[in-house]
Amino acid sequence: MFDIKKMNIKELSLNLITELLEAINQDNLEVLKTKFQISEAVYEEINEVLNSYFDNYKPKLYPNKNKFEIFEYDNCEDFGIEIDLKTETEVTELTLHTELHKCGNENYKLKYRLIEVM
Repeated sequence: MFDIKKMNIKELSLNLITELLEAINQDNLEVLKTKFQISEAVYEEINEVLNSYFDNYKPKLYPNKNKFEIFEYDNCEDFGIEIDLKTETEVTELTLHTELHKCGNENYKLKYRLIEVM
């Protein structure tokens, strides 16, 4: 049996994660600040991790939909999300950690936590 709510949360999460990665790929600090509450200091940390992993080369990143986990938090309607990242040509060892927070009736907001090598 499929959990419809979890399927919708997965689709929503993937859409928001894709938007987040597009903003990182385009160095769009304005979108990162306004939509994802990522400060300039946190953005610099993201770039440090990526520059270190890719030896000062920053390819475009995409979600690896085959390596995706959602964790429902107890006593609330929020979710933890871990998704591996890939480039156009290869799977990486990078994992993006985010949270999906419920804001109002049906609205959710994606919050960046960290990118790390797993």
